[in-house]
Amino acid sequence: MRKSVVVLVAAVAAFVLPGVAQAAPLAPAAPTAEVPFKIGVPAVTDSSCDQATPLCVKPLDRGQSSMSAQALRTLPAWCHEHAYDGWWASRTTSCRISAWRVLVTRPVNGVPRVVGSFDYNQFDLLQTDTNRTTWAQQVQIGIYAAWGDVAGLFVTGGAACSGACTVTSTTFPSQAVAPGYAPGGEATFRSEPAPGTQTRAISSLNYRFGKPGFTPSAPTVVTAPEVRCDRVEAGAGCVVAGLPPTVALSLSGPHSEVAAHVLGAQRTGIPGSPLTRSPLHRLTDTVLQDRNQAVACPANLPKPTGKACDAYPPSSTWEGAVTGRNNFSRKLVDERQEAAVTALLKSFSRDMRVLEGDAFYMLITY
Repeated sequence: MRKSVVVLVAAVAAFVLPGVAQAAPLAPAAPTAEVPFKIGVPAVTDSSCDQATPLCVKPLDRGQSSMSAQALRTLPAWCHEHAYDGWWASRTTSCRISAWRVLVTRPVNGVPRVVGSFDYNQFDLLQTDTNRTTWAQQVQIGIYAAWGDVAGLFVTGGAACSGACTVTSTTFPSQAVAPGYAPGGEATFRSEPAPGTQTRAISSLNYRFGKPGFTPSAPTVVTAPEVRCDRVEAGAGCVVAGLPPTVALSLSGPHSEVAAHVLGAQRTGIPGSPLTRSPLHRLTDTVLQDRNQAVACPANLPKPTGKACDAYPPSSTWEGAVTGRNNFSRKLVDERQEAAVTALLKSFSRDMRVLEGDAFYMLITY
């Protein structure tokens, strides 16, 4: 991999929010892998459950939860794999499944009593677009248990955004809450960075439960992971902030020789594999790139016909031969494969908005 700008791309789950225009799908020259990571997000605000609270919401732990209630819209498979374990995210998509309980309390013979409750799964989704400065957030409620006085319950909500952003649309009308229903809401947001700059923003949805004759519950606030939008290189778009994208090269695919080289280098401890959580980082300084390339693949290196020098980590990373303090590998590979991977990585560095210093991974599959 020559002096190219290297980035790894995460495949986006095919989840489409209504009313949000979707970019044309990317057409990678190599298989891609969506590798999610757990991401720290402020805890969901829940109301205080005490005897003076007619309607209150409290979180449930994994042992009290049930996946018998599912989201009506498709979430990424990895979201279900990490249910009840906080927010997980890829480069463009974040999701979370959590469990909650609503308690209905009213006076019985002058004494506050819990007279009903229902348990529900909360399905959260954030989806960004690498070709647009808009993103969408959704929350959906799936009820899986109820008892007592829960007739007439409803939910309604809204949206907010902090940082360099605006709320462009909100759909969260009053909806009935009962088994068999799947109420929820969604909103879209926008951030417009100036040319050559980037912005950061945090969007959120909020909802309250109500019931005729009862004071509404305190708002439950769903704060999503931070979004970064930029207009630094090609066009403008947004990603989940701090989430490294990943590209997969296959040992049995069209770039097998390059893949074998990368895998061998990673096995010696050179960074770049998502399995070890040791990312590479993009380097945009062309002078430093040239220095990396000159050391990793010197011009006088003998090369048989049809072979090219492949450097790993690539010279366009801070982990390159010079900037990475001589921790690198070189190997002669098929020149067509080397050229193809170089072109692939250039394209995806643009498409996945990997900026100076951004982290990314290379995953080798079989």
